[in-house]
Amino acid sequence: MLRKISIAGATLAVAASGFMLGSGGAQAATASFTPVHGSFSCNFTAKVKLSVKLKNNWKQSDHTADPNAAVVALPDTSFAANGPVTTSSKGKSVSCTGTVQDPTTLTNYPVTGIKVVSVQNGTDPGPATCAGLVPGPSSPPFTSTISYKVTGAKIPSSVITSSLAAYVSPLLGVGFELTATGITGSLAGGTSDSKAFIDATTLAAFTGSPSTSTTPSGSVCEPQIKIKGTTASLKGGKGLNKIAIGGGISLATGLPTGESSTLSITA
Repeated sequence: MLRKISIAGATLAVAASGFMLGSGGAQAATASFTPVHGSFSCNFTAKVKLSVKLKNNWKQSDHTADPNAAVVALPDTSFAANGPVTTSSKGKSVSCTGTVQDPTTLTNYPVTGIKVVSVQNGTDPGPATCAGLVPGPSSPPFTSTISYKVTGAKIPSSVITSSLAAYVSPLLGVGFELTATGITGSLAGGTSDSKAFIDATTLAAFTGSPSTSTTPSGSVCEPQIKIKGTTASLKGGKGLNKIAIGGGISLATGLPTGESSTLSITA
């Protein structure tokens, strides 16, 4: 009798255990779909690499007013390597808000993170100077692949082709604006806008003046002057081949503006 009671108790315990695992330990299935509709925005940071170090050349005509005759006499000197320049970057979100929608169930799922890998293949074979950082109307497009972290779902990447333009915010943060000209994959056919603020070193490269006999340049792009007695010589700048993307830096003060780099997609 005691043995029967023990067996019955063990059977009941196993059954109860199975019930607990079935009810409390079950994991909800992860949805998998390609969203057609959704809207989200993320703050992000990124590291940009240039295939060639950008350096400015020495132009004698820019230095005719220098008080040192030896500096005035320095001839045009090239320091910039020739292009084209390939630009690549890797970034990730700091925070995200918004959702994507399952087209079958119409359930909305929160977007909680993104990773961004971008590339721009330059076409200009001319000197790779820091002036080339300022994009013109004929600048090659940027191609960005966006991978997602979505709560409760897995979705394919988006591939965005974007035009590039210089951008100055209302708070005078300086950077680039990327506007989508096409999106494939998740949220295909939607619209996208990204504002990417540059770091202080890159801002100085944009705005730095050429060196003089009395004032060395604050830009890593500009040639530096070495004066010894009555003679002067030149040394190329360190050059710029890395750019940090993150918080805005004021064009007026050189201090943080409190703005974040952003990427948004709506479809």
